[in-house]
Amino acid sequence: MTDAESIAELEEMLRQRDARIAELERIVGELSKVIEAWKRGHRVRPGGKIAQKPRDKRRATGRGPGRPEGYEGTSRPAPTSADRDVPVPVPSRCSCGGIIEPTEEEPGEHFVEELIPARKEVIRFRRCRGRCRDCKAAVLAPLPGGLGPSPKLGVRAQAEIVQTKSELGLTLGQTKKLFERQGLTVSRGGIQQILHRSAEVLAAGHEARPTSPSRKKLLPVGRRRPHHASACGTASGSRPYSCA
Repeated sequence: MTDAESIAELEEMLRQRDARIAELERIVGELSKVIEAWKRGHRVRPGGKIAQKPRDKRRATGRGPGRPEGYEGTSRPAPTSADRDVPVPVPSRCSCGGIIEPTEEEPGEHFVEELIPARKEVIRFRRCRGRCRDCKAAVLAPLPGGLGPSPKLGVRAQAEIVQTKSELGLTLGQTKKLFERQGLTVSRGGIQQILHRSAEVLAAGHEARPTSPSRKKLLPVGRRRPHHASACGTASGSRPYSCA
């Protein structure tokens, strides 16, 4: 290798070293800015925790930690009755290795509270049919209120879906998995429709609510509108529905 080639190689090595040094200096500068920003966000202001005087050590009082002096501790109240009894037989061997013989003594009691797993319930509404006495129109008993048009889920299930969103803040996927664990299959689109329908019902109720009692228009006694009964099923003694 000639002197010129050696010099060129050394110059290339110096150039690469300078480039690495410049890159490291850039990284150090960025990290310094991040550290300074963190210090500004976590700086303890005057009167903060660091400026507070250390608390005097309390003398030992013999009480449990965290319990105020003179306070009587409380625990979870035990149930007074049981929904079902589970017999627990004694083991066959004692801790000493001996054989345990059952006795006729009164068994000991220990209460625990447990949750009952939810299960799906299929409800069939048998909609009675009738016929109007006046117009002779066939009438089918309407579904209970709150189900909505062409319902697939009951009122309680719809209310639980709304509660998972309004109170628990669950996503559509989380709500879907929660109901699948209880044996109820519901799609994300169905959940979204129930949420939209409940929002529309609440919005309609909010708009229908009077803004101020003083704005209600009152008519004089002599000009009040007469009350007309509806054509079907409102006359005294009429029965619009009859169950076969």
